[in-house]
Amino acid sequence: MALGLGRRIYRERRRLLFVTSLAFLAGYIFYLRAGHEVWGLPVPVVTGAIYAGVVGPTALFFCLVLPSIRFMIEAIAVSRLLFSIFVFSVPDIGYSILASPFLTAFVVVTGGIVVSRVIHGRIQKTRTRAWREKLNLARLVTRTPARLSGRAWQHRFVGWIDDTQPLPA
Repeated sequence: MALGLGRRIYRERRRLLFVTSLAFLAGYIFYLRAGHEVWGLPVPVVTGAIYAGVVGPTALFFCLVLPSIRFMIEAIAVSRLLFSIFVFSVPDIGYSILASPFLTAFVVVTGGIVVSRVIHGRIQKTRTRAWREKLNLARLVTRTPARLSGRAWQHRFVGWIDDTQPLPA
């Protein structure tokens, strides 16, 4: 069992490194204007490390337990990075959005949906015929190659990040 878990983690290595790196950058950029230090380190470094320390294991958990949403993980990471750049660029509006957790979550998740369509193309699920197939838990917890209709660069990106070439849809 441990060998199988190691293989599954190894297969997700690119996604985890990508998502953790983007989480660190987003946390760093969010607090780039803060001029304080914590434990002798600048606040952006500490918050970037906290973001990476929380997002990395959470992404690993979702990749292992619910691999059917694995593509949304990196889309949310890119969306969070873009939002942090917006907060840094337009601090008056950005920090007021950042002060509301629900509004921040709405902006990041909505941005993730848009970013997912841009970087992944259209990911298609297999069609189900009966209601039992729709309610089957195995559809959520089984990792299958993506069925993708998109441009060639989207196929290359999904093949690289997923460590498996996607199937044409």
